[in-house]
Amino acid sequence: MVVLGDTDATVDPIDSAAFIALLKKELLHSPSPATLDDARARALWGTSSLPNPSDRIACCQILAQADIQAGRFAEAHGYARLAYHIAGSKPALVAEADYVHGIVLNRERRLVEALPVLESGLRKADDAGNVTLKAKIATLLAGVNDELGNAEATEELYFQALVLREQLGDPHGLAVTYYNYAELCVRRDDIGQALEYFMRSLELEQQLDDRSGMAQTACQIAMLMVKQENPEAALAMSHTALGTARSVGIPALVAYCLANHATVVGAQGNPAEHRRAVEEAIAYTQPFGFSQIIGPLYGNLGELLLAEGDLVRAEAYLQRGLSIIREEGYRFGEGTLLLTLGRLKRQQGSNDEAEPILREAARLLHDVKAHGLELDALLELARTAAATGATRESSEWMISWASAYREEHDAAVKRKLDHVQRRLERERRAKEDEINRLKYVELSSAMEQLRTVNIELKELAAEKDEFMAIAAHDLRNPLSDMRLMLQSIMSDMDGMDKADLMSSCRDLLLTTSRMISTVHTFLEISRNDRRSKDLNDEIVDLGLLLQRARERHRTRADAKSISIIVHVPVPVWAAGDASIIDAVLDNLVSNAVKFSPPASCITLRADADDHTARFSVMDEGPGISSTDETLLFTKYTRLSAQPTAGEESLGLGLYLAKRMAERINGRLVFDRAYTAGSCFILELPLIKQ
Repeated sequence: MVVLGDTDATVDPIDSAAFIALLKKELLHSPSPATLDDARARALWGTSSLPNPSDRIACCQILAQADIQAGRFAEAHGYARLAYHIAGSKPALVAEADYVHGIVLNRERRLVEALPVLESGLRKADDAGNVTLKAKIATLLAGVNDELGNAEATEELYFQALVLREQLGDPHGLAVTYYNYAELCVRRDDIGQALEYFMRSLELEQQLDDRSGMAQTACQIAMLMVKQENPEAALAMSHTALGTARSVGIPALVAYCLANHATVVGAQGNPAEHRRAVEEAIAYTQPFGFSQIIGPLYGNLGELLLAEGDLVRAEAYLQRGLSIIREEGYRFGEGTLLLTLGRLKRQQGSNDEAEPILREAARLLHDVKAHGLELDALLELARTAAATGATRESSEWMISWASAYREEHDAAVKRKLDHVQRRLERERRAKEDEINRLKYVELSSAMEQLRTVNIELKELAAEKDEFMAIAAHDLRNPLSDMRLMLQSIMSDMDGMDKADLMSSCRDLLLTTSRMISTVHTFLEISRNDRRSKDLNDEIVDLGLLLQRARERHRTRADAKSISIIVHVPVPVWAAGDASIIDAVLDNLVSNAVKFSPPASCITLRADADDHTARFSVMDEGPGISSTDETLLFTKYTRLSAQPTAGEESLGLGLYLAKRMAERINGRLVFDRAYTAGSCFILELPLIKQ
């Protein structure tokens, strides 16, 4: 936060970006008379007191632009000089000062001087890697080149600016670039494309609440609607622009909108209303002395008075307008007013005075390629010559004009074709770049998928090797035992009684069951690894799952006189894959039965807290020693506690259960606080019903 007193400023620490953004809003985009002086004082403070020199130059730019809007060009140049002073000899900062200087020169219409300043700034910004500044300078430089008639440079710079702005995601800068490019399209008589880009600019300005930009852009749209012979829509848009400009209160902006509004009113076909609109614009603009606006307005009023037949007053306003426009170097405006003045002289019967005026009008209009108005000037010259009997001169002028027009027309067609060709070439390059980018993205994605598949294949190969090694080890002895038993049966078949045969068969069945259990265990590991990417995310009832687990293990428990109790005080719902949860339960309950003494009790309990559902499997067996606790959940672990009925244990059950729990976003833990035996808890995401 910055607090300014009469002479001093205190800082508590400042967010420079927010500080500058607020200054832009209060001095440029949406100024208010109530805060204008305070905002200007804060901007002046910023030019000397902000810690970053780049931020101090930004304050100089804001103040220069505010002075430009008020028509104070001398003061604006002062802030450009201050920007250079702040920059010193550092090229990156000098580029920022060049931009400030270029803004002032451009708005002052000193385009030839602005060109090298901005070109130098663009090079320095590029060397410094300042993409944001490069985009700003390229936009402004494109407009300067356009004004100077450098068509190819203009095209390339606008394209460069648009690409940079879009890359930066800079909506304000993009709005400015759209606006400037639309002006270029207007000068090329491409009204449709101009309207499209003005509309794009207006949309962004509305999103940014840039009322100053909205007013100026809406003005331009209204003028284009006049050219499209849509006067009613033009008038509505012009009223919007004028209302927005007045709410902003920047005098130059209001004067600009009033002048354009007068032109739109003139398109409605009511001369009296047109004259009132022009006079209102003049009355507002005169006290501020905006010469680039007041000059054409005087000329417009002179044309209206000429149409009314008031030749004396018409000539006075035309002469005043001409004087101002000539000082501004506005050649098109000078040509149009000379044409009107020549017509006035003809109506006064002063053909000798009319002829040089019309000649000059034709020359200027030819230079600015306003061919329709140039023809009007030549026709007036022909009438003047006819009135004085100089018909030969009249014919020569028309022949000269026709020849020059043909050359200009052919050149214009060639320029348009060149423009289209360049645009198509840029679009082709842009499409190729996008295609190459997408190909690269697709290739990168395919390579990543291939890398993932390779990792999975390596893991599967390792699992396969592990499975084969265990199978070779754990199945070799049972198979050897089975072979011996079968050989014994076959050799002693005649001498074996039924009881001995049944005993051998029971031994074979037990050995076979043990082998099947081993194979099933490793297939279960493999099956759950493959399913890990395709699990069901469903809502499960833990109470129901515990009931089903009890039924599955009832026979083995009954054989050891073990009771299984299910305790679910309230319904508990969890998220997970039911088949995976069943597999984890089977492992835990199977272990509990295996390690519990006869006539003991196993408790299956389900409960929950605010976020976690859990079930517990508690037995009354020997428990887990502190030494064994560190080995839990690892492969092939043989704990000190042994199964109470000689059951087999591969040391894989808890390892497998933990892996499966993790696959469904669960957590399997050992509860060391339970001392009556062993207690394992599976935690799952709770679903609140």
